[in-house]
Amino acid sequence: MTAATDVHTATPGLTVRPATRADADGIRALDGLGSSTVNLLDADLEAPDRIVLVATRAADLDRVVGVALGMVAVDDGHVLDIAVAADARGAGIGGALLDDLLDALRERGAIAATLEVRPGNVPARRLYAGRGFVEAGERPDYYPPRQPDGAREPALIMWHHDLGAA
Repeated sequence: MTAATDVHTATPGLTVRPATRADADGIRALDGLGSSTVNLLDADLEAPDRIVLVATRAADLDRVVGVALGMVAVDDGHVLDIAVAADARGAGIGGALLDDLLDALRERGAIAATLEVRPGNVPARRLYAGRGFVEAGERPDYYPPRQPDGAREPALIMWHHDLGAA
C-alpha cells in the first residue's frame, strides 16, 4: 500500500488511505459494521497494532465510503471488519480495501490471514474466496442477533494460508 494517494485503477476515483480520528464519524455511519468495531473504534484508531483503512471517492474526499480493519499477531493476520456504504456496494470498493489490508498485513509480517464472515453474506464470501481465502470451519453463536428477539448466528472461519501468493 502506498501512502494516502493509493488510487485503484480497477476502481477509478477511489482512494484508500490510513484512517485518522477525523474519519471516526464517517466510519461509524457505515452499515454493516460489527458491534465491536463501533465500540472499539476510537481505541483501534490509536492502537499501534491495528490497521484501519478508509476508502473515499474523488468526487467527495470527505465522505468515507468504506473501511477495513486488521491486525497481526505473531505471523497471522486477521481481517477484523470490512464495510462499504450501502449506496457504494458493487463498485469494487470492498475488493480494493481487502487488497490494501492484505498488503498491510504482509508488510507487518503476516504469512497467513484469517477472518470470520456470516454464512449468508454471499458477496463477501465470494470476495474472500476470490482473494485466496478458503472456508475452514465454523464458530457457533458468534454473531449477536440482528433482531432483539432473534438467535445468535454462526460465523464461517476462512483462512488464506499463503499471503505471499496473493
